[in-house]
Amino acid sequence: MTTIGDSFAIVAILFGIGFTAWAMIMASSILFADKALAARNLTERHPWRSFAIGLGIAATLGASFLILAAVNIPPVKLVGTTGLLALVALSMFGASGLCLSLAGRLRAMEPGISVYASVVRSASFLVIASFFPFVGWLLVAPVVFIVSLGVGVQSLFVKADAMERL
Repeated sequence: MTTIGDSFAIVAILFGIGFTAWAMIMASSILFADKALAARNLTERHPWRSFAIGLGIAATLGASFLILAAVNIPPVKLVGTTGLLALVALSMFGASGLCLSLAGRLRAMEPGISVYASVVRSASFLVIASFFPFVGWLLVAPVVFIVSLGVGVQSLFVKADAMERL
C-alpha cells in the first residue's frame, strides 16, 4: 500500500534528479566550453552517427556495468555503479552540446535574449521534456541519452585543431 509519504518521496526524488541533470548540463557547458562547442558541432552535423555510437556504447558498456551493479559482491557492485555513473557523466558532455545547439535556435527565435539565458532555458527545456509522462520517459529521454552519450564520447577525442573541421 502506498502512503502519501511514499508519493512525496517519489516527487522529491524526481525534482532532485531534474535539478541535478539541469545543473550538470549547465556546469558542463560552462566549465568545458571547448568540449561543449565540439559536442554542439557534432550534434548538428552528425546526429545519426552519434546515435549509432551512443547506442553501441549503451548496449555494450551500459549492459555490462548494469550487470556488474546487480551483483551482490561489494567490490564488483562498486565497479558497476562507478561505470554507470561514468556513462552518465559522459552523456552530460554530449547533453551540453545539445543544449548549446538548442540555445542557438532559441536566440534565432528571440534575438534579444542573452547567451546565458538561452543556455539556461534550453537546459530546462531538455530536462522538462524528458520528464513528460510516457512520451518523455519512453521516447525523448532514451534518445537524448543515447545521442548525448555518443556525442560526449566523440567530443572527448576531438583535438583542438580539428574542432573547426567538424
